[in-house]
Amino acid sequence: MPAQLQASDTVTRVFRQVVGEHGDKTAVLSKDSAQEFQPTSFRELLGEAARLASGLRARGIQRGQHVGIVCDTRKEWMVADLALLGMGAVDVPRGSDSTEDELSYILSHAGCAVTFVENEAQLRKLQATKSRLPELRTAIVMDDSGLDAPAAGGQGLEVATMAQVAAEAAADADTWFDTEIEQGKADDLATIIYTSGTTGEPKGVMLTHANFVYQVGVVPAHVPIGPGDVLFSVLPVWHSYERLVEYVALTRGAAIAYSQPIREVMLADLVAANPTYFPSVPRIWEGVRAGVYRNVDHEGGIKKVLIPEENVKDLAEIPENVKQGLEIVAVSHVDEVLEHALTSVPAPIEWTEADDLASQPGHPQVGSSAPTAH
Repeated sequence: MPAQLQASDTVTRVFRQVVGEHGDKTAVLSKDSAQEFQPTSFRELLGEAARLASGLRARGIQRGQHVGIVCDTRKEWMVADLALLGMGAVDVPRGSDSTEDELSYILSHAGCAVTFVENEAQLRKLQATKSRLPELRTAIVMDDSGLDAPAAGGQGLEVATMAQVAAEAAADADTWFDTEIEQGKADDLATIIYTSGTTGEPKGVMLTHANFVYQVGVVPAHVPIGPGDVLFSVLPVWHSYERLVEYVALTRGAAIAYSQPIREVMLADLVAANPTYFPSVPRIWEGVRAGVYRNVDHEGGIKKVLIPEENVKDLAEIPENVKQGLEIVAVSHVDEVLEHALTSVPAPIEWTEADDLASQPGHPQVGSSAPTAH
């Protein structure tokens, strides 16, 4: 981990330093086509960002240019973000729940000539409002499953896939990207995050590399994150809070495990990823609590008791009629408690669609967290 951050540091310069120290460690856990977590090392992540940045350069993207990203939480978001920050461009992020009107206003106001979109559904939003986006000339699709990119273009909008752009990288992509990272300055603009627009038109909040590096420097003093830790990611990554979570992980040698705030996905992923931290917001915990209460009401009583291993000897003092019908399990670590809670019965938490964070319009305000303890 970087021993001491410098006032002149940028996000990508600190990340590159971590790559030098922990290059073979896991930086990202993301799902493959079989919905299994697959690791990407810090060195591999830097290489993917370098190739994408080089491909973007071949398409005319330059330092200081604004590039849109319309996407939910996933590995490709991180790759695109690092590519843009490393080459000195400025990303303009938004979630996939954004409406056509929101996107047309934001991308037009920011002057984005190129925009990343998560999938074909987001691409259709841009196509539907192309007449209001005169500067937009290229859409780059991350998840190109079943997409015929050349045929999807038209109306003055070229459509390319993210893989295609990365494949256009020059042979010297790694060396060039390293040089671009060195040219970056702390006061360079990193991102423009637009407000929700509930009190009028969305307003762009301009954040520099220095803004993020300061936060990255102070968080570890309160939350001891480092190599070997896994941070569980379900919140909207374009919000400033989850983005800070990403950068803290990247610059501390920890890993990010990407999931979704949906019951069937999130609960199983918690067990599979086995995170040490779960940065979240009250809405997530309220959904879990509501699900537990519904389950208790449905089952009609206690079925399993988890006790610390050191207290097993005390079971002899509990009357047999009290223990009758209960499954008593000794646990030694909080991870075992989580595993039993999530896997011991077919539906340990009766979570309804209304509890899903993703079902809430615009998602909740993300201003607080409740990370799990070690």
